[in-house]
Amino acid sequence: MPLGTNNPYYDLPFALQELKKGPLSQYLDGFAMRLYERGYRQGTGQGFVRCIGCLSQWLEQGGCKDYELDERKLLDYLESIKHRKGVHIRKSPYFLFLSYLREIGIAKQPQPQPLNAIASIVNKYIDYLRQERGLEEITLVRRHIVPCRFLEDRFGKKPVVLSQLKAKDVIQFIQKYGNGYSVTSRFNVVSILRDFCRFLFLYKYIRDDIAPCIPRTPYRIARLPNYLSHSDVERILKTCDRKTPKGIRNYAILLLLIRLGLRAGEVRNLTLDDIDWRTGEITICGKGCKYNRLPLPQEIGKALVQYLRYCRPQCSSRYLFIHLRAPYTKIQGSSPIGGIVRQAIKRIELNPPHKGAHVLRHTFATHLLHRGATLTEISKMLGHGSLNSTLIYAHIDFKNLKKVAQPWPGGES
Repeated sequence: MPLGTNNPYYDLPFALQELKKGPLSQYLDGFAMRLYERGYRQGTGQGFVRCIGCLSQWLEQGGCKDYELDERKLLDYLESIKHRKGVHIRKSPYFLFLSYLREIGIAKQPQPQPLNAIASIVNKYIDYLRQERGLEEITLVRRHIVPCRFLEDRFGKKPVVLSQLKAKDVIQFIQKYGNGYSVTSRFNVVSILRDFCRFLFLYKYIRDDIAPCIPRTPYRIARLPNYLSHSDVERILKTCDRKTPKGIRNYAILLLLIRLGLRAGEVRNLTLDDIDWRTGEITICGKGCKYNRLPLPQEIGKALVQYLRYCRPQCSSRYLFIHLRAPYTKIQGSSPIGGIVRQAIKRIELNPPHKGAHVLRHTFATHLLHRGATLTEISKMLGHGSLNSTLIYAHIDFKNLKKVAQPWPGGES
């Protein structure tokens, strides 16, 4: 803590005198301490405090009190300064400060917006998927959109009477909009609507179970899994600069994807408690909160030890991989993990059809198959709930397929 102030980012009191004006001045030091505890560095912390100091003076000129600060006031302020020369507007300092004021009970909590009938029933469906099925938040976003569009199309501005829903309503919706979807997207839309109808029946919003009456859409014959060669995989690992914290972290992440075939979300959700160093095992929380215990190869163990010793910032979070810059929280969403893979693939100048994290999962499974692993063994390693999910890899086992292939009638034997 610097001498002379209660602010961790300013050594001398006079540096804060110009900033501590207006209704927010009394909260600057507490806000700065909150930033400091979350790992924000000196320059960033000072910049955030200056932003709030200027906001406080603007509120004073308008005669506003501290408890009146809300999202609308912040947007008005940002609108007022956007044309100033040399001003680079960042929203994060202001909304972080508003959250801080709400947390300490100064600013009012936002009033919840009243839900219409469609939003209400779809939210109940999402809560069911979250609590009963254990689906991840990124999956729930997609599950929210399709039922909303279906109900809006079916009822429009009329009252929503769920008991009137029939299978033909779902089929007509799919026929109406299906041509605008790819094969994969159409399969997902049909699956979501069937699942939504099962939920409505289960919770007695509709009398009959109409889900079985909705025809399924063929999907799995559409494509073969995309994978990389052994040499390309090793080249990807060599792209990581293991002399830098970022390179050490990314190397550990890539190893988990390549050597264990994990999903991006599974890597993101790993915690320090999931690693059993004594037995050399790692516990994976997969889809639907299904746990799978896998051996931890020595290569991955060494990479994780190096990351934990030299790169992972000290923080209270129990998640294994966190942001290297403040705030020190878990990596949000699967996109950053996919971005690490895409950047590595780009560095070795590869151009596969799919460049995200899942191509490494397909690569892991395919290499297991080529080494003689059975589909049951591959299914266990991947944490599949059903062997049907693993059958796609049977299509690329050309060596064994040739053994069972029958000669074409009239062709050469």
